[in-house]
Amino acid sequence: MENETPEVETAEVVEASEPVVEAAAPTRQYIAVGVDREIESLTAGRLMKAKLMADAGDRDAERLVTAALADATTSTAAGVVPTRFLTEVIAVLDNSRPFVDSLSRDVLPQDGMDFKIPRRTQAPSVAQQAAEGDEASSTAFTLDYLTVDVETFGGGQRISRQLIERSDPAFLDRLVVEMAAQYAQSVDKWAHDSIQAAMTGGNASDATTAYGAIAKGIVDSYQVMRFNPDTICVAPTTTGSIGFDDLLSAVGSDGRPIYAAALPQNAAGLITQGSTAGTVAGLRLVVDPNLDANDEAWVYPGAFATFYESAGAPVQVSVQDVSTLEVEVAVYGYVALANKYPTAVRYLTVTP
Repeated sequence: MENETPEVETAEVVEASEPVVEAAAPTRQYIAVGVDREIESLTAGRLMKAKLMADAGDRDAERLVTAALADATTSTAAGVVPTRFLTEVIAVLDNSRPFVDSLSRDVLPQDGMDFKIPRRTQAPSVAQQAAEGDEASSTAFTLDYLTVDVETFGGGQRISRQLIERSDPAFLDRLVVEMAAQYAQSVDKWAHDSIQAAMTGGNASDATTAYGAIAKGIVDSYQVMRFNPDTICVAPTTTGSIGFDDLLSAVGSDGRPIYAAALPQNAAGLITQGSTAGTVAGLRLVVDPNLDANDEAWVYPGAFATFYESAGAPVQVSVQDVSTLEVEVAVYGYVALANKYPTAVRYLTVTP
């Protein structure tokens, strides 16, 4: 028997394979899609929810919040930011008439553009009888009259109906108030200028000091009507005379204020601090802002002249033009001034 070679089992050779490596997970990429549409439907509640989720790390919510919080300013939303106009109007509104208010007042007669006031030209005489049976003193009592002209003051404008009805603050209301103030100021300055035009050198009271001029003015005025004047009227500032500024700045030899002292001793007068009110040498102080630097200080009794004005002045009138939808608005009044005792008003000058 032939020798048989024993069978030898051979192991199957298996080649080692390389370790399996799993593919890396794909990187997420966020693409902004539909953001504008989401923002359009975004409400306050949704925005708050998205903000909370974004704080917790939600990238979608973060993207939405970031896109929603775009800058918005008054320049990008001008159509919803209105311009407001306040009811205040910047203007000096002064309807005071200091000079006119210091005079005696009366109501203007209802008719006519002038009127006459009887005026004495010669007083009757009364004298001691020299002896019994002698003829008594007799001088004719004569009169003439003072003619007083009636003057008209007024002003007006044409205003469209649209401006009247669609303005805020109300244009018409403010216009009437402004015209009334201008009426008061114009009348006051006219009354002062009318008196000033009648003055002559005989109305002057001069001294080397302000107080000396005031004292002389009091005496000179007293001799005309035989009772003390009650008013001194001054402009805020003046040249060659006495102004409100001079009274405020006047000091004595010790440097203390003469008229504007807080605790005066032997004061020549007292002007209330922070005010135009007060007294000077016993006279009521009137500071008239309607006067200018060329107007002198005056001392006078209020009864030296009488100011007449129509009842209810100034009167407002309006007429509508239907063809143009415009309204004509005016204020007016009638006034008169009787300068009864022309030399009783004294203008003061200071000549050092």
